[in-house]
Amino acid sequence: MRWVLLILFVLGCLGCEEKNAKWCRPVCKTEGKCTGKGEGVCYATSGNACKRSEGCVFRGQCVLEGQACVSSDAACKASIECGTHGYCSATEGRCAAVTNADCTSTEGCKKDGRCTAEGGQCVPRADDCAKAPGCELFGKCSVRGDQCVISSTEDCARGRICQEQGYCTYSKGQCRLTGSDDCKKTRACRVKGQCTFVETDQNLGLPQGVCRVGSSADCRGAEACTKFRRCRAVESECVK
Repeated sequence: MRWVLLILFVLGCLGCEEKNAKWCRPVCKTEGKCTGKGEGVCYATSGNACKRSEGCVFRGQCVLEGQACVSSDAACKASIECGTHGYCSATEGRCAAVTNADCTSTEGCKKDGRCTAEGGQCVPRADDCAKAPGCELFGKCSVRGDQCVISSTEDCARGRICQEQGYCTYSKGQCRLTGSDDCKKTRACRVKGQCTFVETDQNLGLPQGVCRVGSSADCRGAEACTKFRRCRAVESECVK
């Protein structure tokens, strides 16, 4: 008789709830699912458990709905992923980038041009890339897929990498220094007369050349001559 009662008790408890069940500890921490039922089944039954979970802190899943922790607009805006990825609006129980305003304040927008909300993500579209630092610095002014890239010599010309270093010609996805025409676009040409391309074996892994003062003609067209009367080229420098 005792065995029969024990079996009935065990079978009955297969449907019993156990709050803070041991086997639920991993998903309790990450998703607020702290209540166990049967073998390996875990679900949320407490709003406080949702608020304590990593899902609330990172993904805004702070509100108990049914047997799961879901997101609200307020919780999304307070979450870490709102600031990092633009997941600031609640949709279908989760946080996502729904409006461009969700993306505007993120590092991805400020640094990489990911300023447009599309498909729940912040991505670069239209002129987002042209407004990003990568365009001003490196010529990454065009959109390709979900990235800002260099796609033309015109892109290179917009970057400081052209204006300061002469990397002005587009080739194989990069801005390269290829000749004197590139050197002539630099500030160093206008100021110091460094307008002539000279091949070199230095700077391995980068375009193999530098801009130097190649002749007195380089000096005469530069501020070195017009302002400081250094109009002659001697050993790659403009001198008086």
